[in-house]
Amino acid sequence: AWGRDIKMQIQFKNMDFAPLIDRIKDLDNNHGLYLEMLKQPWFINNQLPENVSLKNRWVEIFETKNG
Repeated sequence: AWGRDIKMQIQFKNMDFAPLIDRIKDLDNNHGLYLEMLKQPWFINNQLPENVSLKNRWVEIFETKNG
């Protein structure tokens, strides 16, 4: 297991996925909680982010001035 731990530390730069994993376990073990999560909107205020379009992202990149 120590080899996997070292690989994870190098690959993900010590990011802590424990809260995410705990949330997945909770959702997997609690059908009601899972259904409540599914009812929630995917986006803040149920609005698509402005940069959702690939075209918009390219425009944003090329219109940004570097320093």
